Amino acid sequence: MSTAFLFFGITAGSFLARLSAIKEHIGLTDGQVGVAFLMFAIGAVVSAGGGRLLLARGARRPVRIGVFLMCALLAGPGLAPSFVALALVFLLTGACAGGVDMLINSQATDIERTSGRPMINSFHGYWSLGAIVGSALAVGAAAAAIPPSIHLTVVGVGLAIASVPLVAAVPDTRGGAAVLLAPGSGWWRVGGAVAVISLLALVSVTVEGAGGDWSAIYLRDFGRAPESVAALGFGVLSVAMTLVRFTADRLTAISSTRAVTALGGLVAGLGFLLAVAFPAPVISLAGFALVGAGAAVLFPLAMTAASNLDARGNALSFVTAAGYAGSIIAPPLIGTAADHFGLRLALIIPAVAALSVVGMMASTRVLSSRTSRRSSDATERVESEA
Repeated sequence: MSTAFLFFGITAGSFLARLSAIKEHIGLTDGQVGVAFLMFAIGAVVSAGGGRLLLARGARRPVRIGVFLMCALLAGPGLAPSFVALALVFLLTGACAGGVDMLINSQATDIERTSGRPMINSFHGYWSLGAIVGSALAVGAAAAAIPPSIHLTVVGVGLAIASVPLVAAVPDTRGGAAVLLAPGSGWWRVGGAVAVISLLALVSVTVEGAGGDWSAIYLRDFGRAPESVAALGFGVLSVAMTLVRFTADRLTAISSTRAVTALGGLVAGLGFLLAVAFPAPVISLAGFALVGAGAAVLFPLAMTAASNLDARGNALSFVTAAGYAGSIIAPPLIGTAADHFGLRLALIIPAVAALSVVGMMASTRVLSSRTSRRSSDATERVESEA
């Protein structure tokens, strides 16, 4: 199961790190790059929303096919001869990513339920590790003057071939388990729970994306950092996120999903505020490291909570789509605010979004169960509280 997350991360890290070279090769404008990412997000939202139809028939075959196609499509951005072709590749890649993301999170949560202990953050840790590996490969290829067309084709084809045996044994999940709401709960409770978790997913993508997308620009423009130092912004965020994801399950085991989620929002929000208040490179880098550390737990815990919310995967499908919707809403929101008020003030938007998680967790009991308990124990606890 971890291999699917790892390969997912490698594909993301590989093509994002070569995007500037692809942009230069095709002659794209910033606006066209933005449209390409919009196409990716649209494909992801649509496929995530329809993922429950695949889940109902068993996730193993769709995941195996989806991971294979997602890896193979990695060659597309490097080979695309025009903006239209690149936008189409992004749309197809997004469609694979959204569906695969929803399904592998369902499988990971199923493994977590079976084991009786928190594991979801560790699975996402492999995604983060893969993103670092993909970025490192891209940096090496760029240093060796290997064009994206060759680099991405070799990596994509290699991963696709390797995925056939390595992803063969993923579980054949067919849904979640209603452990956070008691059987017979009114539709308003179910709808309210889905709304809270969907908002959490949207906020998590907004916070993580803001830190990753704007850290280098912020360090260069406001911290007056040289290019080599500014590039560390995304690096420290990614490393902090990876380290936390491989350790956060232990904290969840001794506390609760809600407590860890609230702590993550608090740390990420304080990280943004630290960078905004003190733009000097060293302090800003520490701030973006805190952003990565806090944001690390938000999306994984939203996904496992959604998977545990209903037995048919409807909630997980909706929450995954909401998360990807954040990638549509957040960039233009922060970019427009930066144009009018400056990037320094614009970063207060993700800071407030992150801190709002604390209030969300204080006002709801949706994520209050300990994920280390088995499904039957959690159901009994919720029934006794109802």
